[in-house]
Amino acid sequence: GDQIMAAGLAEHLFAQSPIDGPVTITDCQGNVRWQPLWDGNPALTVRHAGGPRVACGAGCLPYLVYPRKNSRLDFSPTYRAQDYRAHIYLTPMERQRGLDIFRHYGPFLMIEPSPADRKNVNRQWPVDAWIDCVNLLSRKAPFAILQFDHPDATKIPGIPAVPSPTFRDACGILAAAKLALVLE
Repeated sequence: GDQIMAAGLAEHLFAQSPIDGPVTITDCQGNVRWQPLWDGNPALTVRHAGGPRVACGAGCLPYLVYPRKNSRLDFSPTYRAQDYRAHIYLTPMERQRGLDIFRHYGPFLMIEPSPADRKNVNRQWPVDAWIDCVNLLSRKAPFAILQFDHPDATKIPGIPAVPSPTFRDACGILAAAKLALVLE
């Protein structure tokens, strides 16, 4: 989450003043941070050369107001996430992966039945509900239904699973999908 927000803030800064050069994302102590999610983003640099910076991470998240002492955190009344939309810049190989799946199956719907938060039962849709949903969609949808396959995947019987070991791999697949169904 904070990786996307930091990239969005950096892209916003870069768009406002591209002459200052790409933005460096740091932690609160000024140490440079880098995530694979940011690969290929022209607004970001891994080498801090005194240009613009965005501090993001534990203790300096832009959407929170940090109290001085013994007070609770509050959400910033001025931060609007929609003002700082980030982009993921996929490599040609990552895009090709999705196009290969499209060529093999034709137009497709991707589902992700695996809850990101396995500890919170309110965020877990039962497998039987997924099966019912897929059965209904299979009868109505004019395209293939596929699911992500990764180490934590919840498998739905009868649905082809597409390997997606990393988030960027999943993004390449989603770029070619007609629709995605993910419950969060």
